[in-house]
Amino acid sequence: MTHASSGILFSPSILHTQWFIIFAAFVGVNTIIYLGLTFSKLIPWPAPVHPRVVRKVLGIDVSGGAVQPVVPSVSRETASESGVHDIALGFAWVGIIVVLLGTVLAFLPHPTVSDFVAIVAGMLFLAIAQIVARTKISTRLASWVWALSISVLAIATAYGAQRGGIERIGYVIVLVVVLGAVSLTWPSFVVAALLLAGSFITLAFSFSNSYDPAWLAPLAFALIAGGLLMVLHRRSLGILEEVDRLENQLGSTDVLTGVLTRQGVLTLSPQVRRIAQRDAKSLFLMIIDIVDLAGANKDYGTGYGDDLLRATADVIKSSSRDSDLLGRWSGDEFVLVGVGAEASIEALTARIVRNIAESAVAVGKWPLRVSIGTAIGSPQDSLDSFINTAMAELEKAAATVDEA
Repeated sequence: MTHASSGILFSPSILHTQWFIIFAAFVGVNTIIYLGLTFSKLIPWPAPVHPRVVRKVLGIDVSGGAVQPVVPSVSRETASESGVHDIALGFAWVGIIVVLLGTVLAFLPHPTVSDFVAIVAGMLFLAIAQIVARTKISTRLASWVWALSISVLAIATAYGAQRGGIERIGYVIVLVVVLGAVSLTWPSFVVAALLLAGSFITLAFSFSNSYDPAWLAPLAFALIAGGLLMVLHRRSLGILEEVDRLENQLGSTDVLTGVLTRQGVLTLSPQVRRIAQRDAKSLFLMIIDIVDLAGANKDYGTGYGDDLLRATADVIKSSSRDSDLLGRWSGDEFVLVGVGAEASIEALTARIVRNIAESAVAVGKWPLRVSIGTAIGSPQDSLDSFINTAMAELEKAAATVDEA
């Protein structure tokens, strides 16, 4: 006597349906994930090591005082780096989906060779994602790799559809749309679009018995949609570039006076040094200090003190040359870096002092005066030596002003 096999909860007809197998595979994957998370909690991880022990091992001497905390530098991807990162994510997501889809199809009744090829292709995409993410690949090269890889995968999928399984044309449409959504450059996208269009037309009319030419219409719309998504992607990267430009400008520009910040001067001063070296001329650095700015703030308020700072910056800017670097060095000090001989620097110093004394901002309220320290030397000298010399001269000039 034979017994028909049957499920405990479901009938055999349900157990052998495609949707139930897909559902069972999904449940199995989730079960493995949750089991892994559960077992990870049972692993006896080592206890955390006290920072004092780590410093002792590294040989850091903290007996003389407390260790200063290290402030991590904040960095963000540039627009180019963000675009390459998007391509790496695109490769990763396509690879994961293709591997999962190929695995599910391979376990269904009557699997084909293309199902197993899809698994290999998906793993190849995952490998490319790691290469793109971990190497210093250019935006243009990454875009070409992405466009050609997606094109090859779409053409292979379309060719497999004409041999059986015409419903897989839907996968091709998705790949064509994704192609444009992640692409970065027009040349790579246009070449990929022409390659795809030529391949689809060839397949449609070479295998007319098994490949319906009517599918060319949605494939064409998919190419158009991919192009529109690429335009949006490029526009978003352009906005990111503009934000980076504005942030860099704000980071190197003093908001109150409109001149460079200390960091801006330090960043751009090597350019002035190179000009001085090229022309075989001296390099000068001038520190201009507003005399008793604290007294002006006390007598007339900080708003008036801000007016004095802006007026001083405007006078120095108008008195100096466009090639000179002007920055706010500290609260009441400005620094001017440029190329010139000693005679011209003396004339520039006298012009700045005279123009500041004649500034209309201080009329009837408070005498706007400045002390100036100057350092002139070879462009090969360090910037610190220029600063130290100018500071020493500034202290002498300030003492002279106080006596007057």
